[in-house]
Amino acid sequence: MTKKSVAEYLSDLEVVLIIAADDGLTLRNFEAHYRMDEEVVTTAMTENGFALRYAHAMLKANKDIVLIAVSQDGLALKYAGGHLKLDRDIKYAHPFLRTDQDFIYEIETFKMMMG
Repeated sequence: MTKKSVAEYLSDLEVVLIIAADDGLTLRNFEAHYRMDEEVVTTAMTENGFALRYAHAMLKANKDIVLIAVSQDGLALKYAGGHLKLDRDIKYAHPFLRTDQDFIYEIETFKMMMG
């Protein structure tokens, strides 16, 4: 029996999902195709919403993905696609975001700038 290299293990979706579930921020170390994979990204963000930072831009524009991230960690909103930062469901998904007056002011200012 031969030993597998780290690269071989990381090419196995099941292994990647186990790693992502254990530490969502490991998403930053995965190959690009995993950072575009909804299952991998959702698994990572369920463990740590801030992992949205490392997701592919296409998924940062996906409302369902962003909602998971922001519900888990309100600071993940920073990495959401621009239009989603204004989405009512997402803006208030995390209790911290519902009460942070500076954040609310920032969102209102952003909305005014966008016209």
